[in-house]
Amino acid sequence: MNRRMERVLALAMNGIVVLSACRAAAPRAPETMALRIGEERKLTGSPVNLSIVRLVEDSRCPVAATCVWAGNAAIMVRVHTGTGMSTTYTLNTTTPPTSIATLGFEFRLDSLVRGPAPSASTASGPYLVYVTVAPEKP
Repeated sequence: MNRRMERVLALAMNGIVVLSACRAAAPRAPETMALRIGEERKLTGSPVNLSIVRLVEDSRCPVAATCVWAGNAAIMVRVHTGTGMSTTYTLNTTTPPTSIATLGFEFRLDSLVRGPAPSASTASGPYLVYVTVAPEKP
């Protein structure tokens, strides 16, 4: 085998090892995280990080109001590893997708809770995001 082929095979093997390490590091039990918009958290025992990037929309019925439709809230999340692999997704409270599977994990948006402030800020406002992270189903 020539040197170039050996290098290509070595790089391919390194990539397989990195990806399998992400899958092997998946937690055994689901873990629910509470994060604010703009916050990032490293998954327990894993090189994978979850960031809540921003609020995309919030058309849900206001508290103490009577509505015909409950509405939907959507957030943008970023999932990445320490190796620089990064992907953004939009998760919704009522319309699909409410969850995504990547890097050996399933990320499900459980709820998006408005804080006590009267503002509906789309920046780092008074929202608390609850996301459950579980091992990806085979």
